[in-house]
Amino acid sequence: MAVTCWADCIGGCSSIQSREHYVSKGLFEGDSIKLKGLPWCKVDEKTIGLDAAASKILCKTHNERLSKLDDEAIRAFRALREIFSLRARQEKMDPRYWKVRTWRLNGRLLERWFLKTLINLGQVQTQAFAWPGMTEPRVPVLEAVQACFGLAPIRSPRGLYAAAAVGHRVDSHDYVSFSPITETSSQAMIGGAFEFRGFRFVLAWTDSDLRPFIRRLGESVETFTGWRNSDLMHPFRGVNFTVGNRRSQTLQIVWPPFKAEQQ
Repeated sequence: MAVTCWADCIGGCSSIQSREHYVSKGLFEGDSIKLKGLPWCKVDEKTIGLDAAASKILCKTHNERLSKLDDEAIRAFRALREIFSLRARQEKMDPRYWKVRTWRLNGRLLERWFLKTLINLGQVQTQAFAWPGMTEPRVPVLEAVQACFGLAPIRSPRGLYAAAAVGHRVDSHDYVSFSPITETSSQAMIGGAFEFRGFRFVLAWTDSDLRPFIRRLGESVETFTGWRNSDLMHPFRGVNFTVGNRRSQTLQIVWPPFKAEQQ
C-alpha cells in the first residue's frame, strides 16, 4: 500500500506511515487537546482525545524530522502558560518594581511549526482547498514543504505575523483556534489564522497584502470577529508584560540567520 505523506515531493519517504497530530499533542497537559475552527468544532471550543486529532498524513521519517518544530512550539506554549501564571500571582502582591524575567524563543523554528500546522490542518478541512499554483486540493506546493523542513528560507512578505488590535485582551488558556485564509477569486489557501493560547498569529503564504483578508475573515468567521481591526507585525520580535504599569516579564522572539538543514 502506498504511503500517504504530504512531504513526498522532497523525497526520502519511509515505508511506514505514522499518525501525525494536526496540532502538536505536547502543547497540552493530559491526554486531550482543546481546538476550535476545525470541521468538528467550527465555533465552539471542544476538548477531544489525542487519537481523534491525528491521522496518517506523514511517513515516519518525515514526521520525525519535524520533531524539533514541535519541541519549540511546546516551549512557547509552556512559556505563555508560565508567564500568565506568574502574572496572576504578581497581581495579588503589593505594587513594586519587579525583577524582569526574560523568556526567549526561536522565531525560525516557530515559523516553521506554524507552516507545518497550516499544512496539517489543510488536510482535514471540509472544503478541499488547493495551494496557490496547485490544481490538486490539499497538496502543498514544493516551496512550502522545503521551507517547512528547513531546506529553503521563508522569504518576506511570506512567513509568520503577529496580529493585535487596540483593546485586545488575551484570554490565555490551553487551546488553539484555526481558520484558513483564502484568495478571493481562486479560493486558493494563502495562509492561516491561529489563536495560540490566546495570542493571534498569521502564517502567510502569499506576496499579497494580508490586511484585507484579515478584515474579511473577521467579518465572515464568527470565531475570528475580534480580528477585524488587527494590525500585523512581521517579523514579530516579542512582547513585554506589565503588572501595575511596571514591566515584570519579557518574551523575546529571536531570529537567527537562516542555515539550510541537511536533506
